[in-house]
Formats: sequence, C-alpha cells, structure tokens
Amino acid sequence: MGGCSSKPQEKRKVTVVLVGLDNAGKSTVVNDLRGEAFEETAPTVGFNQQRLEGFEKHDVSLFDLGGSAGIRGYWDNYFPDAHGIILVVDSSDEARINEVAETVRMLGSKSTAKGKPLIVLANKQDVPGVLSCEQIADKIGLAQLEGHTVFSIKPCTALTKKDASVDPVLKTSVSWLLNEIDLHFATLSERVESDKAVYRAEQKLIKMERIARVKARKEAEEAEKQKNSAESASPPAAADTEHNLTDQVLASKKSAEALKSQQQPAAAEEGDSPLPNTIPTREDDTPPSNTIPLRQDDTPPSKNYQTKQPSDDTGAVSSSITPKPVSPPPPHPSIFTPLSDLATTATRLSINRHCRRANNPLATAQAA
Repeated sequence: MGGCSSKPQEKRKVTVVLVGLDNAGKSTVVNDLRGEAFEETAPTVGFNQQRLEGFEKHDVSLFDLGGSAGIRGYWDNYFPDAHGIILVVDSSDEARINEVAETVRMLGSKSTAKGKPLIVLANKQDVPGVLSCEQIADKIGLAQLEGHTVFSIKPCTALTKKDASVDPVLKTSVSWLLNEIDLHFATLSERVESDKAVYRAEQKLIKMERIARVKARKEAEEAEKQKNSAESASPPAAADTEHNLTDQVLASKKSAEALKSQQQPAAAEEGDSPLPNTIPTREDDTPPSNTIPLRQDDTPPSKNYQTKQPSDDTGAVSSSITPKPVSPPPPHPSIFTPLSDLATTATRLSINRHCRRANNPLATAQAA
C-alpha cells in the first residue's frame, strides 16, 4: 500500500495599511495583534512594517503609518500596495472627530485607496463617555463614503499592559478584512499591480522633473557665478583702458609742444614776427593821424628859413639855416579837436617868431 502525502497549502500574501490620527492607538493595536504589549509606546514617525502571525491562510504584511499632519501627505505612497485598509479612531477624543472625517473623505478621493475593503476600529472604548460606533460612523460620514466595496466599524480597546488580555475584537476585525479580501482577491490583485505600475511611472516622472529642476538650478547658479566673475574682472579692465587713454592724451600734448618749440626758432631766423596784438577796427573807423590837422585858413610853414648869422671869425654870414621842425605832442583821444586847435596856434606863433628874427638884423645880432 502506498501512502499519499499532501503539500502544505501556501499562504496568500496580503498587504494591509493601518492609518489614523496621531494618539489614536495605532501602534498599540499592532502590538496587541502581534502579542507584544508594551507599557509605553512612542509615536510612529514615518512608518513601521510588521508581519502578522496567527492567520492560517494569509501572510499579512502590515504598514503602520504615522498619523501626524506632516506625515499624512505620504500615505499615498503606500496605498498602491494595499489590498485592504484599517482606520483606527480615538473614540474618547470628540474634539478631533471632524479631523477624522477629513481623513475618511481623503481615503474616498484617492484612486489608489477607494474601492478597497475598509475596517474602522473605534478604539479606547474603556474610557467613560466615549462615542459609540453609530455616533462615530455618523460623524465621520461612513454612509456617504463612495467607491469602497465594503466597510465596517468595530468597537475595541487596545491595552498596553503586558498581563492584560488582548481584546479579541482586534483579531476578529482583521479576520473580517482578510475574508473580504479573499472574496475579491483576483480583482484586488489586478488592481494592486496596476496601481503599483502607475505609482512607479509617476515616481519616475517626479524623479526626472526633480533632476531637471536640480540641473536647471545648478546651471543658473553657474551662470550667476560666471556673471559675477565677469563683473568683478571688468573694473580693472576699464581702469587700464582709462589709463591708456590718459597716456595717449599726454603723449599728444608732448608732441604738440615739441613741434611748437621747433617752429618758433625757425620763425625767428626768417625774421618773422608774431602778429601784433591789435584790436581790429570796423571798416568805417579811421585810425588817428600822427600829424596835426590844419584849418583851411592856415598856411603850412616853410621848411627853409633865411637868417643872417656869423658862421666863422671872418664875419661871413650863412645865407640859409634849416631849423629843426617842431613836432607837436600827440593829441589825446578824448579831446582830439581842442588839442589840434591849440597845437595849430602854437605852431603858427613859433613860425612868426622865427620869421621876425630872420628879417631883423638887430635882433639877430643881439641873439648872437
């Protein structure tokens, strides 16, 4: 007889994303599901990837995502891999229930999240005066959530004490989610592969755009650096040009002075004299005359005068004596006409006096 052996059934790999606001108890829920309760837990920064044991048919990979406002924007990077989503809500924090509602609306608007099974855990039910599951469902708008295949909300209490028993609702809630995933596994698997391909293409495009921006920024910085280098080098060049122009001007002046000094001795040898520094007169101006004008009734004196004067010891008398003509003083420009009349009168008196002496021998002898 031959025995028959059966291979163990391979577990189905499933990815679940756990989200919620900060301080909602997400990490405590994960620790309780793993059987590792801690008295103190630190807020999740970024994400924690855990593997859940205790499920016979499923190999569950769980992404515990941070819930602070700065980290929620990165949830989109994990939704493409998810077959299902867990949302943890703090039932005792009614002040932030509207913020939870915004999170639910975001899940319904994301193409990589909507249409996938969703389980809501109303945590911290052990606190007095907490909101019930019906109140939470109404306030966060689960009924108006569109696109999800199925959703459910379960009350639970995740404890941090090591000796405390784990709330069985946690495990049953995960089992419900895995069962819904199995019912639509083929569709969800195809959806996950498609979402991952789209996400990779988008990330590649984003990476290329980032590289282009970095390259453009570096080119702009290099261009600015070259521009600053050119501007810093241009002032010395301008100074050199100005210095060269100054040297050229000085050289031209020296050449002109040398040429002028060479021309001046040559002009002195040829007898050239510089132009007189005179003021030009108009055409109708008549330069002043050096002669004394005479009136019409005046007779110019003769240059030769007859006088008898002994010339030697013999008693001979010279028949002619030429006296020096009297030069009248130059007329003053401002009193030209009066001075001319006076000079004319003086000249006439002098001529008459000479004539009397020449015709009177006694006067001549007395004079001798």
